[in-house]
Amino acid sequence: MAPPHNPHRRLFLGRGAAVAHAAAAAVLLPKAALASLSEEQDLARRLAFNHLHTHERLALVYAQGEQFVPAALPTLNHFLRDHYSGDVGVMDPDLFHLL
Repeated sequence: MAPPHNPHRRLFLGRGAAVAHAAAAAVLLPKAALASLSEEQDLARRLAFNHLHTHERLALVYAQGEQFVPAALPTLNHFLRDHYSGDVGVMDPDLFHLL
């Protein structure tokens, strides 16, 4: 008797194979492709937020490559303020890279 058909197992295996393929491709990239990836670091880094409490929206370029845009940091600090008291703190700029 054949085991019952399980579509979730096939979906899991298919996605797992796709992830493995992508990981192998990343490891096996030629040096020329890696060099072009380093050139992409000069691109603008963007963030976009929608504040659920104040209904404010923000979309901006906060860095150009590794250099922060000076006017963007106070704008982000103000947007991420305590919405109860209005107190504005100073966020660690490296946190924005993680976001």
